[in-house]
Amino acid sequence: MAVVLHIGTSRTATTTLQKTLFPKAKSNLFVTKNPYKSSIKEASPGRVRSDRQQIQEYLGYYLIHSADYNGLARDLIFPLSILATKYKTDAPDLFDALVDSIRLLLYSTKKHKNIIISSEMLSETGASISCLSNNSQGCFPLFTLAKAVESATLEPAMISVCFRDPLQHLVSKYQRCCIQRSMIKHRPLSANEYIQKQISLHRSCKNSSAISTVLHRQFLKELGSIAFVKSFGFEQLKKNNDVFQLIGAPSEEKIAFSSLPVENKFHEHPKIKKQISLEIKKALIEEDYLNEINNDKIFE
Repeated sequence: MAVVLHIGTSRTATTTLQKTLFPKAKSNLFVTKNPYKSSIKEASPGRVRSDRQQIQEYLGYYLIHSADYNGLARDLIFPLSILATKYKTDAPDLFDALVDSIRLLLYSTKKHKNIIISSEMLSETGASISCLSNNSQGCFPLFTLAKAVESATLEPAMISVCFRDPLQHLVSKYQRCCIQRSMIKHRPLSANEYIQKQISLHRSCKNSSAISTVLHRQFLKELGSIAFVKSFGFEQLKKNNDVFQLIGAPSEEKIAFSSLPVENKFHEHPKIKKQISLEIKKALIEEDYLNEINNDKIFE
């Protein structure tokens, strides 16, 4: 049994897969965030505080209620991945608790081919999503989670990752960021400001911003240093006739992506999208990143 980390990236139909495809799985266990909701429950230690007693209570609860796989992920696996990343030098016990959580997941299921842990938030930080100047979280939590999986299983995890055309990806992520900033009552950002802030995040901490995931070759190299990697492009996904197999979930019903409903799509005017694209391209040129991104590009 392999543990597969399906990390998105965000804006690559993750909501569609989590909402309409993964519930149809029979041979593989999918542990996912709820579509349109945070990866972390409101009462979880990751959202509230690093509370050791609460973490131990959750571990005890899921030792008894081990069939609540998604609850285990939202209460422990996802928040502990973030906490253990943020406090990795000061609180090694958080990483130990994450390893214990994964062991609970493994012990609770024996009949499945693979376990797929799915959340696009594994390849995001709070700062990258909302484009904040201060990144207190550090790098993407997927790196800590992959290491914890290897500690729990004594085998490297597999990372399943979907890439988009870099410019289209940045346009889509900028649009999502605008919505996110409106929800948390932060001022709007221009496309130029968005790129400047994401580059600043990337320079201060590698693997922590939207820039990291559009540098295809570099990001793949980072992923390959900690896990086996199964990578594919967004256009490849959209044309695929067996999505389960593509993402690393064998022995499932053959389902084409084209048969799935579209979720979480922006319905902007083409002229607005084109203008955003031009502004982002201009900002990348000014920051001397466009050539690097184009040279690193592998997927459409």
